[in-house]
Amino acid sequence: MVGGQPHPCFQLKNLIRQRYLLETYRHELLSKLYNLRKGIKSVMAYYDEFQQLMLKLDHQGEQVSHDIVNFKVGLNKDIFTRITLHKFDTIDGIFHADLEVERDLKENSFMASQPEATKAVQKHPPRYEGKLNSTSNPKGFQCFKYQGWGHKASECTNQRNIILREGIFYFLGEELQLNFYAKICPQAEKIIQNYVQKQITNAPSLAAALLRLHFHDCFVRGCDASVLLNFTPSTKNQTEKVAVPNQTLRGFSFIDGVKRAVEAECPGVVSCADIVALVARDSVVVTLQLNFYAKICPQAEKIIQNYVQKQITNAPSLAAALLRLHFHDCFVRGCDASVLLNFTPSTKNQTEKVAVPNQTLRGFSFIDGVKRAVEAECPGVVSCADIVALVARDSVVVTGGPYWNVPTGRRDGRESNASEALANIPPPTSNFSSLQTSFASKGLDLKDLVLLSGAHTIGISHCPSFSSRLYNFTGIWGKQDPSLDREYAANLKTKKCKSINDNTTIVEMDPGSSGKFDLSYFQLVLKRKGLFQSDAALTTSATTKSLINQLVHGSLKQFYAEFGVAMEKMGKIEVKTGSVGEIRKHCAAVNS
Repeated sequence: MVGGQPHPCFQLKNLIRQRYLLETYRHELLSKLYNLRKGIKSVMAYYDEFQQLMLKLDHQGEQVSHDIVNFKVGLNKDIFTRITLHKFDTIDGIFHADLEVERDLKENSFMASQPEATKAVQKHPPRYEGKLNSTSNPKGFQCFKYQGWGHKASECTNQRNIILREGIFYFLGEELQLNFYAKICPQAEKIIQNYVQKQITNAPSLAAALLRLHFHDCFVRGCDASVLLNFTPSTKNQTEKVAVPNQTLRGFSFIDGVKRAVEAECPGVVSCADIVALVARDSVVVTLQLNFYAKICPQAEKIIQNYVQKQITNAPSLAAALLRLHFHDCFVRGCDASVLLNFTPSTKNQTEKVAVPNQTLRGFSFIDGVKRAVEAECPGVVSCADIVALVARDSVVVTGGPYWNVPTGRRDGRESNASEALANIPPPTSNFSSLQTSFASKGLDLKDLVLLSGAHTIGISHCPSFSSRLYNFTGIWGKQDPSLDREYAANLKTKKCKSINDNTTIVEMDPGSSGKFDLSYFQLVLKRKGLFQSDAALTTSATTKSLINQLVHGSLKQFYAEFGVAMEKMGKIEVKTGSVGEIRKHCAAVNS
């Protein structure tokens, strides 16, 4: 230290470390540290190797309890069982204790090899009682379990509960702790939470299965993930998994998926036992529900519905814009109203709103108006994310379109990034492969892709979204998209987008029926008159083309029902619930 400040040499060392050492190198070192085992090495050699890894990782005492646990884990069973119930404050303390145990074990081994007559005259050195490095105390002996003085372990009045996790004993309230991975794998719990949110929202019934999996795990050998094992050397394939009580368990592949996601970030750091416990909790937390505000803000949905009816009746074209706003919100960071933000601390003004796909979005002031109306009734209760979802549904209903259930309970995100919008929102120039990949990444299948594309039956677009199909398809000037009907293309060029530079002219996505939620869009797509390249792409797959034909030859009522199911599914993409996110006071800004 120099004048109370870190020495310049240490500052330079840290700067070089941050700038030139790859994070992957640190993860490799962490993995080596957590997987280091004593094996046939002496305690001294094991200690030296452990210290070398600690020096490379630049551990400076801020996580001593973690390091002590890791050091104990690497010990051989014969030493581990002798010291496991003792409390140590330093690595050196446990090291010296291990040396003493190692010496005892060697002496015992030597004695066992001697003739009985020789053993009789040998005096075994006095054994420690209580702490391995105990000192004399006027109160006599020391409690083996709790290290108190003047009583035996069986008489201890301050005993601690002990659990077994992955073969290691832990004192509850000591080694187990909240945010255990905060320094060694900071994103671990967030990665698990995001994975669970994405998957469980599309398969909510799995939550109960994962909770049951955790229960069955903890009731056999403790919460140690032993229920996941397919094979162990001692039992071969007769593991817990094949036992009668566990033959109906589900969720094993789910846990494997979470493990892969965490391993990609921090190899060899996060235990399967912790993953099972966190997944059980997070899967239960993710619960959108109908009438979520029934008790905390009973009039919320009615206020939103009344506002929409009053406004959309006078401006029906806004329904398509509000439906599109909901779609663009859900495809970036999930349905968390991040598309509404003007500013976030991390991205400043480069939020989703300014990204190219969102520059023609409308409806922001409409959402602000709804928010004010709801806030007047129940301040700080209803999220902007729920408002966006409810407004999309109610505005479509007002124009005569389908009704669908909107479970609520979403919370608002605090992050919004323009680059993420560009990467996640499928552009109108998408081919089938990119559409399939984009939708699949959000948990949506090909049927969802077709049905949600049916939203193009209402609303308008601008020339830049499709003019390349008319003037320079595949980048060749004068080339027209061959998948576009020639007569329709000629009409667009002569009456609508007369120049490739036209940025203002608006065009109906479903000509002659753009204000009516019907099957006309699908009929036009089959006639090669879909406005966007992404519309035409739906006919390049036998599966999606077949789905379109089924819709065209089916009833409008059936389309409405299936569209509603797809919308409800989309509205659950990566939602934030529980304590994740916030309830914004103003939809355009995160809370201060």
